[in-house]
Amino acid sequence: MKPFLAILLAIFTLSVKAQTSTAALTDTTVYTDKEVSVKPQYVGGMDRLGSFLAHTVRYPAVARERNTQGRVQISFIVEKDGKLSNFAVTKSVSKELDEESMRVMKLLPAWKPARNNDQPVRCLVELPVTYTLNNR
Repeated sequence: MKPFLAILLAIFTLSVKAQTSTAALTDTTVYTDKEVSVKPQYVGGMDRLGSFLAHTVRYPAVARERNTQGRVQISFIVEKDGKLSNFAVTKSVSKELDEESMRVMKLLPAWKPARNNDQPVRCLVELPVTYTLNNR
């Protein structure tokens, strides 16, 4: 009876571990940065992100001619593997500035993913892209 109980307990333990691992892998919940213990991070930090944006963003000619300025807000999900997905404009300024912001965001490399309970989780990020003209 004891060997049977030990085998049954071992199978149950393996089953629970397998379900936990599968659940962690298939969890599609998207958290906000306030709901995670470790926020997603651009590799190299915010200074490097700012530098990337400064070197990559091109002020659209039409927006420059129209003197269009403002802050476009882009949201995206940092996936469990750090890749970025589900890009969306959440605050629009103009078609040209929105499109340029989306183009640049889609060029971003993978990030360090957010974590909860020492496990990577999907996390929503919102980043502003500010467009300012120096009219001298």
